[in-house]
Amino acid sequence: EDAIASLTKMLELSPGEEKKFHFVVGIEEKIEDIQAKTKEVTKRSFVEEKFKEVNKFWENYVEKLTIKTPDSEFNLSVNIWNKYQAYIASQMGEMISFYIGAGSWGFRDEAQHIFGVLPLDHEFVKEKMLELLEHQLEEGNSVHAWNRLTNEGFITNHSDDPQWLVLMVLNYLKETGDLKILKKRVKYFDKGSATILEHLLKALDHTLYHVSPNGVPLRRTADWNDALAGGHFQKGESLMVANQTAWNILEIVPILTAIGKKTTAAEYLNIYDHLKKTINEQFWDGDWYIRATDDDGRKIGTKQNHEGKIHINGQTWPVMSHVATGERALKAMDSLWEHLMTKYGALTFTPSYTKKNSYLGVISQFAPGTKENATIFSHPNAWVMVAEAILGRGDKAFEAWRRSSFLTRGKEPDIFRTEPYVYPEYSYGPESPHFGLGSYSWMTGSAAWFFRACTDYILGVRPTLEGLVIDPCIPKLWPGFEMVRNFRGATFKIKVRNPDKIYKGVKKIKVAGKEINGNIVPIQKPGEYEVEVLMGKG
Repeated sequence: EDAIASLTKMLELSPGEEKKFHFVVGIEEKIEDIQAKTKEVTKRSFVEEKFKEVNKFWENYVEKLTIKTPDSEFNLSVNIWNKYQAYIASQMGEMISFYIGAGSWGFRDEAQHIFGVLPLDHEFVKEKMLELLEHQLEEGNSVHAWNRLTNEGFITNHSDDPQWLVLMVLNYLKETGDLKILKKRVKYFDKGSATILEHLLKALDHTLYHVSPNGVPLRRTADWNDALAGGHFQKGESLMVANQTAWNILEIVPILTAIGKKTTAAEYLNIYDHLKKTINEQFWDGDWYIRATDDDGRKIGTKQNHEGKIHINGQTWPVMSHVATGERALKAMDSLWEHLMTKYGALTFTPSYTKKNSYLGVISQFAPGTKENATIFSHPNAWVMVAEAILGRGDKAFEAWRRSSFLTRGKEPDIFRTEPYVYPEYSYGPESPHFGLGSYSWMTGSAAWFFRACTDYILGVRPTLEGLVIDPCIPKLWPGFEMVRNFRGATFKIKVRNPDKIYKGVKKIKVAGKEINGNIVPIQKPGEYEVEVLMGKG
């Protein structure tokens, strides 16, 4: 049930007077143990010592990666609250919620939460990654959620689940460089076991096996948008999963090459080329990309639709996967800003669905501007930032962050009505009378993605197998910024200068006073290293 305990203590304070008190709550299996335990835990010295331990834990956690930019709210978000929400979400599994009473641990949710924790505590992430791998099926897909008490798994055949597994492992490998872990054997959820490399490739191949005749991954039960779940025969295609797969192929190829799997890498690149060609030839609508198809091949997210004409994930992921390049990539994102962007962030799609449609699914049954039906989902707004940074449009990447930030939204508390330090799952869209109201707070992988979009793409410091890429894409009026980044045992104190007031471009990098070739800081021995970065045309 929803039982609570409420503790009250009445105090009178004189002007300037200070008093300390503690509330202590606990649980014991045996009633006779309570008295002995309370004698220990109610001592002021015990409480204060534990409070010091809590402070020390958070200090150690947040100091692993810190930034200093000209924007104080950006600093506060990245240095404290993004990290905090990602960590708490990674401990709570997200699907355990007063909003969704599933009592289960979300697979894709956790795979993304730990993305935000990875630069700060990769041992914790390793533990969670292995647990997630144990909930992959031998066929290559995974449970969508599981009960951590009973280990009962819920298999839904969401098409995006395997790709979050792939992304999770690739992120870990790039951060740690631990390619030996690929040989570690991990059991499957249903039967047998395999090396982590085999788990990884099975997940990728599972998606590539379930494709339409033209090689585009099927939507199956649903993809990232759970409510876009129409169709009884599961023949509809997901262009988001197609681009997720393309993104993962580009990320896995260097790793396969490094471990001597060059033939496999070449095979995946051929698949990437096919996906890129097919998406651009068949799913470009003139001004933006189509989001999906239904069982009968009808397109979702096209000018020909009366409702749901343009979808956010139809534009960001093609840019992120480099399927969309040049003028077409710019046009897709310009269309996003023209049709989807609101003062509180970008909509999932527009216009809303107003009529029940079995081909679309439950998304057409939500009231306009609520849940997935033309609302401002936090999650894909982080992908707007990533896409704009890839395109080199620093002002737009930063503006996408500013509009959707809880720090911005928290300045209108009567509208947002959500904790001003966490991202909600979504805010109501403009077709709702509650436009701007935050809902399902904490219930999102947004914190992790916003954290990494800020650090890896706007500030441009991100890991690869070879070292740290430094490729900022910042507002052009920023004179520069600083970052302290722990990476594989070394601490890099990075100072970036932007004298020419440009969005993107690195002219020169010095590590410990010595200029390097290119923009990848090589792996260093443990210690502290000064990294000087000069932006400019190079």
